[in-house]
Amino acid sequence: MADAIRVIVCDDHSIVREGLKAVLDDGDTFVVVGEASDGQQAVELARRVKPDVALMDLQMPELGGIDAAKLIMADSPRTKIIALTTFADEKLVVECLKVGVHGYVIKDVEKMELKRHIQAVYRGEAIIDPKVTSVLMARVRTGSGGAGDRGEAPLSPQQLSILKYVAQGHSNREIADKMGLSENTVKGHVAEILHRLGVKNRVEAAILASEKGWL
Repeated sequence: MADAIRVIVCDDHSIVREGLKAVLDDGDTFVVVGEASDGQQAVELARRVKPDVALMDLQMPELGGIDAAKLIMADSPRTKIIALTTFADEKLVVECLKVGVHGYVIKDVEKMELKRHIQAVYRGEAIIDPKVTSVLMARVRTGSGGAGDRGEAPLSPQQLSILKYVAQGHSNREIADKMGLSENTVKGHVAEILHRLGVKNRVEAAILASEKGWL
């Protein structure tokens, strides 16, 4: 139990909370340590139980999920926040990135994939659902503005391959498996990619790469 990832489930629909608890609360890899039906409850719950990960619906009464996430991260910086929503709304994604949410996942995610996302976020990775990444990149490709042509990508061929997997929403562990590398090696490459591209996170890297035609 000591090694289980401690999760709180925050959603205003009881059926969603019950479904997430049924998927996650195995007492081994994950344990659900509380649930909240609105944003204010989520903040108070997180303050009390200090979870490792909070699954946060963005559309909740009393206090929206993004505002709740900001308060939770201010109170408990070690708590990772995964936004769990029904749609890939570009403005919401950008807002989430700005406040530092650690993951953005669409609710139709497969249960095993959700577990992998939670584990990746717990390890310190940023996770964006591939559906969300594709929406953002589609916006770039249809002419929503860009920083101009930067020519060739300032990355090695291996880093470009890693970036393509990042843009598809794969975690470091999944990329490592696909490329026959260690997870630590991939983590180092991703950090170097962000540095070389001058971006803050994986989604910004994917958008920039899509904008410049590097993918």
